[in-house]
Amino acid sequence: MLDLSSNAFMATLPQSLLCSKTLNHLDVSNNNLSGQIPLSCPGEEESSSSLVFFNASSNHFSGSLDESISNFTQLSSLDIHNNSLTGSLPSALSNLNYLNYLDLSNNDFSGTLPCGICNISSITFANFSGNHIGMHSLSDCVASGVCAANSINQKRVHPPHVTLRAVAICAIALIIVIVLVLLVVCARWKLLRRSLALVPASQARANTEPTSSDELLAKKSCEPLSINPATFEHAPLRVTLDDILKATDNFSAAHIIGHGGFGTVDRAALPEGRRVANLRSRGFMVVISSVVTVNSWLRWRPSEW
Repeated sequence: MLDLSSNAFMATLPQSLLCSKTLNHLDVSNNNLSGQIPLSCPGEEESSSSLVFFNASSNHFSGSLDESISNFTQLSSLDIHNNSLTGSLPSALSNLNYLNYLDLSNNDFSGTLPCGICNISSITFANFSGNHIGMHSLSDCVASGVCAANSINQKRVHPPHVTLRAVAICAIALIIVIVLVLLVVCARWKLLRRSLALVPASQARANTEPTSSDELLAKKSCEPLSINPATFEHAPLRVTLDDILKATDNFSAAHIIGHGGFGTVDRAALPEGRRVANLRSRGFMVVISSVVTVNSWLRWRPSEW
């Protein structure tokens, strides 16, 4: 990079600067340089300029631009406004495919604008004002009928390889997203199946078997009462509810001798003197009592009582 701008240099521009193989940025603007801009690189150095940025604006350069401008194939920015350049614009300007910025204003160019300048795909700014070519900017390309078959809008079209690259990148990104989504879904499905397969047998039984004494009693209370009369020492007695209420002092807690899966057992003495056990079944709106002799009940009651 070489910046010689805003000095008071009064000379011609050395040809070696423009044709250097190592220099890519040259700014000699706002000086008093004169003569022609040496665009031709003679000998082995021809067509080998590596300049990307060239600014020679606001000097006293004269002469014209020739087809040698095509040697600057890497040029991205060309600013030579406010000089005394004359002649017509070379068609070789259309071959600068990387040209992004072009300022030729305030010179003495004449003739017509080369058609291809309007169609350079990378160009975003151009200023032709202050000349005699009937155009001021890129927007005049369509208005003046220059390159009517290839309008100025083509400058915004990306090169085919850029478009293909963008399409390929989007397709690859879409495929990666789809694969990731499928992997996540498969992983979650496998984890769900594994969690269902590893449920302990005890946990499965817990869903169907009672886990507390209250649940066990509630389950047994719903089972039908089944008593085999053959197991008793005496035949079952026929008593009324009033007899039972009197014998248990209206089911007083003092008469309770036990609790079981079928209900509460009270002791009672019948009027004729026989001692009995009274079983009150739970789960009914009306108390149902069964009376057996104490001795028979002691042999019959389940072991958990």
